[in-house]
Amino acid sequence: RAFIPTGVAQVPHDLQSYPEFPLPRPTERPMASRDLLAPGTVLGTVNQRLDSSQSRVFAALNETNPLFLGPRAMTHPAVLLELANQALMQNVRLGPWLHAASTVTNWSAARNGDDVQVRSRVAECYERKGHEFVILDLVLLGAGDRLIQHVTHTAIFRPKFVAAPHTT
Repeated sequence: RAFIPTGVAQVPHDLQSYPEFPLPRPTERPMASRDLLAPGTVLGTVNQRLDSSQSRVFAALNETNPLFLGPRAMTHPAVLLELANQALMQNVRLGPWLHAASTVTNWSAARNGDDVQVRSRVAECYERKGHEFVILDLVLLGAGDRLIQHVTHTAIFRPKFVAAPHTT
């Protein structure tokens, strides 16, 4: 689900509650677990220069709308949502996993070439029907802490058919 605030909307998020935090090195990312993804955990900040031409998601869309084409074009919402996946994938190691749902509120536009930060924290982590779920609470910020999107992102980080890793 995606929303655009109507009327004179105040940004409902205290951006101080989404602190910038370093990402783990790719070789040091811990395996995803419910202990690691405890509610309130602040995840590492993803820093990304937007470039739809480098996005597999954008390529799969076969987009023809000129609004989304070109070096300073608007960034397609699917490319921005892809960054929510990156917030999970760049913070923890994952086996098979599923993007289950997202609720997106759009606050401002982003363009190709913009530098964006994705700041996130764990809202919930639970088991349901044998699946291990995590819900991330994320903000995408442009220059000067300009709020681009708020995303509530739900993923199954360990489907029930995948055994939990052994720890030594």
